[in-house]
Amino acid sequence: VDAHGAHECNSARFWESLACGCLLVTRRNLIHMPHPFENGIHMFEFQDPLSLGYIIPNLLKDDTTMQKIGRYLLKIS
Repeated sequence: VDAHGAHECNSARFWESLACGCLLVTRRNLIHMPHPFENGIHMFEFQDPLSLGYIIPNLLKDDTTMQKIGRYLLKIS
């Protein structure tokens, strides 16, 4: 979980998590990227603690989604 606070800017943890094939749960990134990562495909974004509290339990119920994302990220890195 990456909960950056630097003016909605991502942190090194954002990039490290994706590069290692980890499932990234992060606040919405406001940095413009030409080819951005997609919410629900490459990572999961949350807006506030309430939405984070919804995402985490649902991901833990079915780890298939987490494994699928991790395999995809390792393939493209």
